[in-house]
Amino acid sequence: MDFFAHRGGCPENQNSVSAVKKAAKKCGRVEIDVRQCKTGEIVVIHDGIVEVNGRAQSVDNTAFNDFQESASKSVPRLKEVLDNLPKNTILNVELKEQGFESQLPEICSNYPIHVVYSSFLKKPLEALQDYETAYIFLTGWHSKMEKALEINCNALHPANYITTSKRVSMAKEQGLDIRPWTVNNYSEASRLKDAGVDAIISDNLNLLKKISDRP
Repeated sequence: MDFFAHRGGCPENQNSVSAVKKAAKKCGRVEIDVRQCKTGEIVVIHDGIVEVNGRAQSVDNTAFNDFQESASKSVPRLKEVLDNLPKNTILNVELKEQGFESQLPEICSNYPIHVVYSSFLKKPLEALQDYETAYIFLTGWHSKMEKALEINCNALHPANYITTSKRVSMAKEQGLDIRPWTVNNYSEASRLKDAGVDAIISDNLNLLKKISDRP
C-alpha cells in the first residue's frame, strides 16, 4: 500500500514549498491543491477565500502579488512547487475549481515527475482524460464509481470512512485504483490496508513507517 502526503503532509504549513519538498523526499508521493488567481497564475492553496488587508476575498479575485498582504503569505505558484520536487516524484494535483485545467499538462510536462489529476468536479476530469485522473467523493460510492468510469478515470479517491473491503473489491473489478483520504491514525490505515486499497492519503508522515512495516 502506497502513501501520499496530503497537502504536503504538514497541516500547520500545508501546500507550502517547504512542506511539499520535505514530503516528496520522505515518501515520494505528494498531494497538493490548485486554484487560479485573478492575475492568471495557478497557485497552490486549499481554501477558496483569503484575507487581504483585513478583508475576505476569493482566490480568483486576488492578484498574485496581493497574497503577500494576506494571512496566506506563503501561497506559491504551481511552478515554484514543481521546481522543488525530486525526480520521479508522484504528484497528485487536486483541482479545487474548473476553467484552467487545460493549462496543467503543459506546465507539468516540463518536469521529470508523474502527475495524477484529481477533483470532486466532473468537468475538469473529462478534459484531462488523456492523463491519469481520479474522482474524489464523500458519499454515493456506486453512483460516483459509475461517473468515474464514464469519464475514464483511473482511480477513486473516496472518504476513508465509506471505504470498505466489499467496495474496494467492486472497484478493482472495474480496473480502478482506490486511494482513500484523509487517513491519519494507525488503526484506520491498518483497516484500509486489509481492505486492499492501493494507497492512503494522509497528513501524518509519521504514519508512513509504521504502516509500511506492518505485514
